[in-house]
Amino acid sequence: EARKKAEAERKAEEARLKAEAEARLKAAMAAEDARLAAEAQQRRQAQLDSARVRYVTDISNKVQRNWLRPSGSVGSYCRVLIHQIPGGEVVNVRLTECDGDAAFQRSVESAVRKASPLPAPPEPELFEREIEFIFEP
Repeated sequence: EARKKAEAERKAEEARLKAEAEARLKAAMAAEDARLAAEAQQRRQAQLDSARVRYVTDISNKVQRNWLRPSGSVGSYCRVLIHQIPGGEVVNVRLTECDGDAAFQRSVESAVRKASPLPAPPEPELFEREIEFIFEP
């Protein structure tokens, strides 16, 4: 009877140890899954950030190509806020900071309007109705 009792205790201890090992393994697997998911999310965010920079650069380049430089605009800049609709059509342009004269400001606004429709974003989720960038000729 003592042997049966010892055997039952040994089996119970083995079952307890096995359950603990399985729980540790499940926790380690869940932690690894979370780490991999976080890494994937970071990579995706880095891709989106890079694509966003390209997107704003493409818009800025298109505006620059449509810009007719007024005389005396050397060294001027403007912070431009563009409102667009899907498809890239510009519906409003606002210059929020500008160190150029009125002719320079009008030329920048005109260039933005002439650049309509704006380039499409490389990723659809990057589309924003408001885009702000610094126009520096």
